[in-house]
Amino acid sequence: IDNEICTYSYQPKDEETTAKTVEVSFNKECETQMVTVCQPAQYGYGHGHGYGHNYCKEVAQETCYNVPVVTVVEPAVTVTYPEPIKTCVNKPISLPRISCEDLSEEKCITVPEVEVVSETFEKCVTALAAPACQAVELTLPKQVCVEIVYGFAHDAPKHEEPAYPAAPAPAPYHA
Repeated sequence: IDNEICTYSYQPKDEETTAKTVEVSFNKECETQMVTVCQPAQYGYGHGHGYGHNYCKEVAQETCYNVPVVTVVEPAVTVTYPEPIKTCVNKPISLPRISCEDLSEEKCITVPEVEVVSETFEKCVTALAAPACQAVELTLPKQVCVEIVYGFAHDAPKHEEPAYPAAPAPAPYHA
């Protein structure tokens, strides 16, 4: 099955355009204003007139200042931005196809048969014989207690160990 896969890569692209900005310049403007200027009166000898009076007159005074002037300008500029490049590749997908069919086959196997056979065996049986009784004398060792007198003790007499008769041999086995 066809399968198209696309990816994007980017490269810089330049484009010429115009920018919009302003330039500021200044114009000198002047205004004339009338200002009143006064001089104090002269005092002392020889000056007999105007005692205590000020002499005032109006004088033209010029005041200048810079006025900003804004001018719109559109300079040519080069703008760089990323340009997408699309690249596509076909990557096919392989899918398995399954087909079914019925198969039949003949197989042969060997089947065992039952065969009747007679076998003869000897059988042995174990049984108890008649009891064989014997009289046995049982002898036990004797113990003696002796009182200890202060400073003196009697030696206890030594006794021999009892002797037991030998055990009878087992009866022979008869099959």
